[in-house]
Amino acid sequence: MSDESPNQAPQTANWWKTNQGAGTVMTVFFALLLLYVIFLTDAFRPLRDGFLLGFFPIMTAASCVGFAALLLVDRLRKKVIPDYARLDWKFVGFVVGAIAWCGVFFWFLIRVGFVVTAPIFMFGLIYTLGLRPARTAFLAGFAISTAVFAIFWIIGARLPIGPEWLMEKWGLPVVY
Repeated sequence: MSDESPNQAPQTANWWKTNQGAGTVMTVFFALLLLYVIFLTDAFRPLRDGFLLGFFPIMTAASCVGFAALLLVDRLRKKVIPDYARLDWKFVGFVVGAIAWCGVFFWFLIRVGFVVTAPIFMFGLIYTLGLRPARTAFLAGFAISTAVFAIFWIIGARLPIGPEWLMEKWGLPVVY
């Protein structure tokens, strides 16, 4: 039987893999996100209904900061969750790569449009997450993109369809 209490991390565990370490990372991340929304967006622009444009993003980010900060001080802060113990730099690279892939998607979405960008994005995401073979991953990505486009069309939400220059050349709407 181990001499460690259930609330203590094993001697071989890294502090970053404890609840306190995870809470620190999440608190910093959400605090930076909150500061970004407050200072670098139109969060305080009033809308027709009286709400501020950034009301919900600010409340969400502030809640995430608060809940993540609880991990820094709760009684289980030194506990290592088994899933955290298995984390390594390869996984961190995977997460950073997935976030970067999302950034690339949104960058291309504005310039190329949803119809071209979404199936490629979904294919990359689905294939990376492990769906094989590549043909199946592409078909799944295409099906998901088609369903998302259909939902946006049904509810009347505007979505950039394709590249502006090409859509105008063909006489098609740039945004549906």
